[in-house]
Amino acid sequence: MCSASLTCSHPEQRAIVRHWFGVSRYVFNKTVKILENGEVKANWKAMKTGI
Repeated sequence: MCSASLTCSHPEQRAIVRHWFGVSRYVFNKTVKILENGEVKANWKAMKTGI
């Protein structure tokens, strides 16, 4: 019996988790780039339209 859910998960579940980590990483990196360029001030509504 497994105590850790990720180590005991099915390959499909791992693929889904990895996909969403990739999406999260993409959005984070895109947000940082937009803020560094000074395109938009740090405002969620303004940021989400730029991503």
